[in-house]
Amino acid sequence: MKILLALAILTIAASQARGNVVVGSFCDALDKEVEYQAQEEIGSIWSAKEVQQFILDEANNLKCTPNSAYIFAYKRMTKARDKARCGNDPDMTPNNFQNEIFNDALSDLMSRYFVNTWSVCNRHDSHSFPTGADIGNMWCNLAKQSYDHNLNSIHVAMASTAIYLTTHMGLAVSALVQADNLWEQLHVYDTLEKRASFLSRNYRPLYDGFNSFLSEHLNTVEKALHDFGLTRGKAFSLMATIASEVDDFNSIDYIFDKIRSKTFDLGLRLGVQIPREDHPLLVECPNYVNGAPMKYCLRTSFLVPESLNYVTIGSLSYKQLIGHGKFWRRLLADDLGPVYKRMGALDWADLEKGSDLYNECIESVWKNKFL
Repeated sequence: MKILLALAILTIAASQARGNVVVGSFCDALDKEVEYQAQEEIGSIWSAKEVQQFILDEANNLKCTPNSAYIFAYKRMTKARDKARCGNDPDMTPNNFQNEIFNDALSDLMSRYFVNTWSVCNRHDSHSFPTGADIGNMWCNLAKQSYDHNLNSIHVAMASTAIYLTTHMGLAVSALVQADNLWEQLHVYDTLEKRASFLSRNYRPLYDGFNSFLSEHLNTVEKALHDFGLTRGKAFSLMATIASEVDDFNSIDYIFDKIRSKTFDLGLRLGVQIPREDHPLLVECPNYVNGAPMKYCLRTSFLVPESLNYVTIGSLSYKQLIGHGKFWRRLLADDLGPVYKRMGALDWADLEKGSDLYNECIESVWKNKFL
């Protein structure tokens, strides 16, 4: 094990020398400039600065529309999240190198394929682009419904939150089970079932440590929407609104724990059920040796073949994950859309180009230096 650890550290050092960041090295490069050129290399992950830049690019494309609501909030959330998981919060900081690898991989998949998928879903010609990372078409359905049904900014932000924490996260968790490049130090876990069991026992406590962070930073969503001109009127409290409107409410912590716990369990099951050659977030590892078993690595490319979205239909966990996402989208967003509107959330009609509210929004974006 010590030899394997030493080899892993040497691999990371070599990768950083080339200018890219790999799993297990994210926090080491938190405040460093990293060369953009390596961000799609197999085995690489986005650095903290790349995460912020790619989110910013998409936020600029969608500014002053309800579909920019979650991405503005997400930029602030990820910045706080990355500092917390790199030592500022003991509940979110890995206690060993293997968990650091899983943490880096899960965070990269979540950020990379949220930005990529939301970008594709908001293209006018999105039908011509593959969106295989969007299981159940949850993201693209929201993007279209938002415009077609004149949804407001908080409605879209909370619907996005529900999707991100269910189908999106579940697919990413399933990739942790299957990606061979994450298990190089743990050769004994040579079946998907063994890997899922290991993640449940050893990584789950760290994964659960993010629940409190999410509930404590719900006000980040409120402030982001206000700062970037997507709400108007007096200050509001999402926490208080959800508390008063959602049945069987105990606490925000309780809600996030309930959502993410089921997501994790379904993600692990999905990771065992999907044929690895069909997993949307995996590709064949480079340097394949003829005759050896094929190994699979985490995908890093922008596009994900759409056909991969449908190969898992036979998986019960796949269907349950989509149902999980639809349930929480309805509870946290669709049922509360009119409530959010009364709270001051702006919709597409409010933000029509050339309107006073649109112009005020543009000024807010400039003021906050997001252009």
